[in-house]
Amino acid sequence: MSDPLLHLLTLTVAAVLAFAVKKRRLAYALLSIGCAWLYFCSTTLGVDLLARALDSTYLVRPYSELKSENVIIVFGGGGGLTEGVRPHSELDRRVTDNRIDVAYDVFLDHKGNRFLLSGRRDAPRMAAELLARGVPASLISIDEKSRTTRENALNVKAMLVQQHLGDAILVTSASHMPRALATLRAVGVRAEPVPVPDPAIEPASSPIEPSVPAYRESKRYLHEYAGLLYYRLRGWA
Repeated sequence: MSDPLLHLLTLTVAAVLAFAVKKRRLAYALLSIGCAWLYFCSTTLGVDLLARALDSTYLVRPYSELKSENVIIVFGGGGGLTEGVRPHSELDRRVTDNRIDVAYDVFLDHKGNRFLLSGRRDAPRMAAELLARGVPASLISIDEKSRTTRENALNVKAMLVQQHLGDAILVTSASHMPRALATLRAVGVRAEPVPVPDPAIEPASSPIEPSVPAYRESKRYLHEYAGLLYYRLRGWA
């Protein structure tokens, strides 16, 4: 339910039912709300407003302020409730590439001495990138089973216990960090957040001009809001 177009279709069905029972004002209101919401979510202004609360939860800070932990956890880019089966989009690849770039920089700054990469689709690719940059294979552990943030947390917890590793640094996108960190902490993993700025979308000529990139980015942020609410209701975060 993180797609504004689906929200509009749902409200349209509700409007049709309202018309059927002669509630015309209600029907018009539902249609207006649905159209306005889709328009809002298709503008860069809408994206910026949706992103603000998530991205500002954990601010980017100098690596020198981080504690020196013994493992750097990186969650894959994924995105979507069908992470395990949905093919990668270009945006997903950019998100994951940004995360591994930041994780490698943290490693070079001697804030972590090994990597734990989690994500069914992304972990092998992230490992290959780190190997290409000269990181020894002995310092890389991967979790190829996780399809969701909940599974990321559970599998990472098991690997930390198995390898006798302690506190960690978590690297993931700024918009994903509130849910990811809360989920890790809920399973007993203490991690220090290193948020990665989300990729910038192609700017429109005006912040109120609708565009497909803005619409797609809005879906990503709405997914995080919905996911965080769902995880909290289930006691997972």
